Amino acid sequence: MQSDHTSPLLALDNITVQYEKSDSLAVEQASIVVYPGEIAGLVGESGSGKTTLGLVAAGMLCPKQGQVVFNGRCVDMRERVGMYQHRRNVQMVFQDPAGALNPRMTIGEMLDEVLYVHRQALGMRDRTRREQRRDQLMDAVGLPKSMRHRYPHALSGGQRQRVGIARALAVNPKLLVADEPVSALDVSVQVQILNLFKKVNEELGQACLFVAHDLAVVRYMCERAYVMEAGRVVESGLCRLLFSAPEHPYTRKLIQAVPDVEKGLKLRKMSLSESN
Repeated sequence: MQSDHTSPLLALDNITVQYEKSDSLAVEQASIVVYPGEIAGLVGESGSGKTTLGLVAAGMLCPKQGQVVFNGRCVDMRERVGMYQHRRNVQMVFQDPAGALNPRMTIGEMLDEVLYVHRQALGMRDRTRREQRRDQLMDAVGLPKSMRHRYPHALSGGQRQRVGIARALAVNPKLLVADEPVSALDVSVQVQILNLFKKVNEELGQACLFVAHDLAVVRYMCERAYVMEAGRVVESGLCRLLFSAPEHPYTRKLIQAVPDVEKGLKLRKMSLSESN
């Protein structure tokens, strides 16, 4: 979904993060923006700092320096009421759907809990309304209502990730931060979940910061993307330009590292024909 808005929904300005007991910076002076209604990509290899930046965006990690601006207002992560609202506006979908769900709660109980905790903000003080909303959420992510009685261990990886998406959508966020949401799933299921993110974006209008190491996934999902290396944003722009004419050596290195199946098959055929 393309956004016609000119004002960013989320702006991370010169974010620097340093973990305790570490001499190096996890993120150094990184700046990104996400516009209303768009899916923006954040791509880089493991250890590049992309997940850390995503946690800052979601208000789950306080930066050493820099500003988080959401909907035109600076977010103070030390202010309790403001952070409560920010965490409702920005929700995360985690990489490992099994580890992100409570194994002792059924799917229905997990969704009911979110709706109950936020019942006042969502205007759902009535239990019947919360149950209706729970069923709507399950339907929105392609899960039958009968599954509300199941525990996470009884679901497939793709189904668990659908539950994670439903739980994130429960509070009507304006932005989803998806941290490698398909990397732990079978290849056959990955496309289904990616298409679900696209469906949510188109039908509900949620913007998304899509964090991934897979360039093909970012190209499929996003119109714009940021490339991170060693905690820094080294290149950004439209995906069609980033992948067709990358300017930074690291971006070119990432693209060259992607296996070319067709080229490999051609070389193998040539090798076999020469040997015969």
